[in-house]
Amino acid sequence: MKIAAIILAAGGSRRMTEKNKLLEEVNGRPMIAQVISTALSSHLDPVIVVLGYEANKIRHSISDLNYTHVLNSNWEKGMSTSIVVGISALDKNCAGAMIILGDMPLITVDELKLFIEKFESYHGDKIIYPVFNKIQGNPVIFPSKYFNKLKDLSGDQGAKAIINKHNSIEIEIGSESVLIDIDTKEDLNLIKHNSEYVIA
Repeated sequence: MKIAAIILAAGGSRRMTEKNKLLEEVNGRPMIAQVISTALSSHLDPVIVVLGYEANKIRHSISDLNYTHVLNSNWEKGMSTSIVVGISALDKNCAGAMIILGDMPLITVDELKLFIEKFESYHGDKIIYPVFNKIQGNPVIFPSKYFNKLKDLSGDQGAKAIINKHNSIEIEIGSESVLIDIDTKEDLNLIKHNSEYVIA
């Protein structure tokens, strides 16, 4: 079963004043490289990275990785525009797409493989999403039958409405990794200097 990864990496770093947060070093390499490597190691195929803000800088930082990039020229209009661009880049052979946020470097290969196994156990027919302490997290796998609905998203509207409205399966995860995205310098320092957070 062919499952694509769509990594959202187009947005600006409004709360990171010094540099693009996706280029901040995590585990010895840029954060976005960490996220892409995790997706690749999980055997998601293809791995599509949606770029926008500082696209050339990001491309240069991940030039050694085997991924496909697409450009979202409307990235300033919200995350949904990146989802639309990413989904539109998929071929008809994809049974599903895992939408991954580019600023969530704590997600592990084992977690992604667990999501994939659950998706396959439902024959690629159900939306799969993680929860930690009853809080809905990311990433999420969408079956291909929802691709057109994802393409209809607009503005800062996320895919949560689709998840809540349709048949979805949650997976309880024993780690905050599915909730932690890096928005500020404080977030970055927390995961770098707290042994509680292990980066795979």
